[in-house]
Amino acid sequence: MMCAGQNVAILSWIEEVARSVPKTPPNTDRFDKLVSNLTTPFSTPVIQHKRKRSLPGTENSMPQPDPSKRPYRTSSETASTISVRLPDDITSLAPSSSAASRGSRSRSSSPSRVKAELAAATPRVVYVHESADPKSVAASQLLATLTQGSEFGPDENVAQKISNASCQCATELRSEGSWLNKVALPLLEGAIAELPLECWSIQTESVDPQYQPRYTARDTYNHKVDLVVGLPVDFWKVYYEQAGLNTPGKCFSHMSHPHTGKRILGAGFEIKAADENLVEAQVQLGVWMTGLLMWAFAQRKSVKNLPPLIGCTTVGEDWKFYIAIGVEGSGVLEEVC
Repeated sequence: MMCAGQNVAILSWIEEVARSVPKTPPNTDRFDKLVSNLTTPFSTPVIQHKRKRSLPGTENSMPQPDPSKRPYRTSSETASTISVRLPDDITSLAPSSSAASRGSRSRSSSPSRVKAELAAATPRVVYVHESADPKSVAASQLLATLTQGSEFGPDENVAQKISNASCQCATELRSEGSWLNKVALPLLEGAIAELPLECWSIQTESVDPQYQPRYTARDTYNHKVDLVVGLPVDFWKVYYEQAGLNTPGKCFSHMSHPHTGKRILGAGFEIKAADENLVEAQVQLGVWMTGLLMWAFAQRKSVKNLPPLIGCTTVGEDWKFYIAIGVEGSGVLEEVC
């Protein structure tokens, strides 16, 4: 409960905000006056016309229009013809021709179409059902490990809190941000517990362009994911320093962010609300994981196959895990399954 002093202070603040808000938008009266002038009939004295001096006897020689039959413009028609100059900071956001084509492509293409198009990207990104043979011993072994029983026993209080939050988000049709902050992130942190791992948000962080799968010579697929699990420097400091942590320009992942780019990454997570699109989440995660495999392939110093990666999509309460493997051909990364 708030004390009386706090109540008075809050009410005073609200009144001050109300007084500071302008009652009418700036320049509204100028705009209204302009529209009124333009929509007023010509016969009114609002717009004064200077008539040229005519020769005697010519006033009645030309037909005079009937004022009652003159067309009138509505205020909406007139307002639509008024040229309004946009601020420079808005027009400066216009993309280049290449970027505009990419924006048009991403807006017009459905997630299912993009998912199908990825099979022709460079490298190819192919989605295979878990019942199919991955043609990879490492992937088969990892799948067997992930699907067997576990001794993991989460803290009951943490588990109950996450369960309640999940029910709340589903019942109240919460947005993606609520699912991420109230369900996914606490669940991952609870699963990590004392393990030498950490989980953090990378929602706004971009992938280095050289590690984005391509669909033309100039254009790439570029998608972000929400969460990532990686190796913290504090616990793995000796290994990080041996690998060149303090070397200028040295990167440990395909991310261009100054923090995440200096961390060894593992699983990526794409979070969606319960009413959002699973295929879109699969596309985002698939492109992101492909970028990480492209980076790993570029850094490897032997001909050994790359280890498989793990990713996850969550759409509401539906969690799906994915194993990504790289397929090499003629010394290049040809495909990611």
